[in-house]
Amino acid sequence: MGGDPDARGVVCRYAVGNGNFSCGPAAKEDKMGLTEVAVMTAVFATLAVLRFGVPLALTWMVGKVAHHFEQAA
Repeated sequence: MGGDPDARGVVCRYAVGNGNFSCGPAAKEDKMGLTEVAVMTAVFATLAVLRFGVPLALTWMVGKVAHHFEQAA
């Protein structure tokens, strides 16, 4: 990136249109806090349970019911 190790500086200069740029306080925040990590982890875990756990549980329950009726007949 033209010898500039910080790509944000290049992007901010391009967005503002001159050399005197300021991207505000949000540009200085580099690291995510514990709250953001916890929220992302909870969202991903919920999506994983909905994607894999619910179909697996439904398949298991249908199998149990089918096995029960198969044994009764």
